[in-house]
Amino acid sequence: MLDAKYEEIVTESSEDIAPRLPPWKKSTLLEKAFRVVLNLAVYFPVLTLWTVSLFFYLTFIFCYLIPNVSYTSSHAELYYWNTSSEYFLAKVKAWIIFGLLSVFLILFYISTIRAMMTAPGSVPKKWDISGDMKSEIEKRQDGQDRICIRCEMKKPDRTHHCRQCQKCVLRIDHHCNWIANCVGFYNYKYFICMLFNAVICISIVVGSLWETVVIVLNDETNHTSYCFFITFAYSIAFLVFFVLTAFTGYHFWLIWNNLTTIEYCEKKRNNSSAFKGPSPYTQGIYMNFKQALGENPLFWFIPTKFQALGDGTTFAHHGL
Repeated sequence: MLDAKYEEIVTESSEDIAPRLPPWKKSTLLEKAFRVVLNLAVYFPVLTLWTVSLFFYLTFIFCYLIPNVSYTSSHAELYYWNTSSEYFLAKVKAWIIFGLLSVFLILFYISTIRAMMTAPGSVPKKWDISGDMKSEIEKRQDGQDRICIRCEMKKPDRTHHCRQCQKCVLRIDHHCNWIANCVGFYNYKYFICMLFNAVICISIVVGSLWETVVIVLNDETNHTSYCFFITFAYSIAFLVFFVLTAFTGYHFWLIWNNLTTIEYCEKKRNNSSAFKGPSPYTQGIYMNFKQALGENPLFWFIPTKFQALGDGTTFAHHGL
């Protein structure tokens, strides 16, 4: 809800102000300031995402890794090791967890960048409904072809207009403020990779920092502010873990059923006759995942190049 409200505010501001502003070179200082503010509003969620992820990474390093690998005489009772071999194993474990977290964080950042920089897919300028496609393409309720009134062109199946991007997007899922881009046919895989690697990262942080929380809160020598910081950071991490896991699970369910967020929200909820049963686009679970994430299952959750099945303008279905 908060993300949708933020998107609505930014979209309305962009539509009201941006078209009235002259080109940058001809703009006054005040008009340039307006443009800067608009750009900051668009990219603020992106900066927040990167800041939060870096915050958790640094918290892990300073509150878990360093205490485990930097031995002092005061650590023995609190950190569960009593012998040099136990300390060595704890040290190895900490380095292994750190290595795993670093790898998945790098994959998360690569996925995020690719989701941001990859065009989600737009309708080809010369695209039209050929004769053999007319019976396959979804129609409006009055039986006419679906036409975008803003772009003034026919829309392929699963294509919708994004007010924020100001264009029609192929197989659009939704506009994501966290990547300042639409999630569509060509970058949906990278969006899923971003979510998948984010869940792995936050799971590692939550799983490892729990030990730190228990130790810190039972150590009477720790300052109150440090205890508060650890408790606060862990609470936020657990909340992020819960939300991310639920959201990622929701998108796995969408892929499983070959649905998009828009199709689920607008058509399933409105009791569209086409979506009362299974999605008309479903091709079976395995093919649904291949259609969304690419040909090779080994690379589904790695941000490699998306091997698309089709061009995003036509989809096999069971009748609409």
